[in-house]
Amino acid sequence: MSQSALDRPERPTATDALTANGLNGERLLKLARRIANDAQRQAPAGLAGKYEDLVSFLYTQACEAAVKYDHAISGNGYSFSSYLCDIMERRVPDFYRRKSEGFGDRRSGNDNRIDLTAEHEDFDTDYDFDGLLRERRMAQWQKAADQAHMPVEEWLMHVADQAAARQLKQAA
Repeated sequence: MSQSALDRPERPTATDALTANGLNGERLLKLARRIANDAQRQAPAGLAGKYEDLVSFLYTQACEAAVKYDHAISGNGYSFSSYLCDIMERRVPDFYRRKSEGFGDRRSGNDNRIDLTAEHEDFDTDYDFDGLLRERRMAQWQKAADQAHMPVEEWLMHVADQAAARQLKQAA
């Protein structure tokens, strides 16, 4: 028998949980930035411009952990802020593994890179690309390249790389 929505106890918000344990959002953000700074120093390639994304990810993870925190389980001498710092430090590798952040999991080969390993003989060199390059199509490509602030040749390679990656992902 399930409880109705009126009978269930209301789950505390992250703000309530932080306040109940002597923290606020600003202090939690400072902790998240400290953890992100440590991660940036330890990463050989840095964060590749994803520092604020990491801070946001860590802040969100800490808010979720704050709501679930139980002081009775954590034990004496282990503060709430230490608990949140430990949670955030353990979530840094998760951030790197997320493909949506552009890092991917390189242990499994999911690093969002296109690997061009085929030999030249594997490609159909008899295909008539001149037939594809009609004036209207070329004008559309030029317009799209201009909007992307790229030369047409570079834009075509970029679009072809994206299409190849999509096709390989669908085939896998």
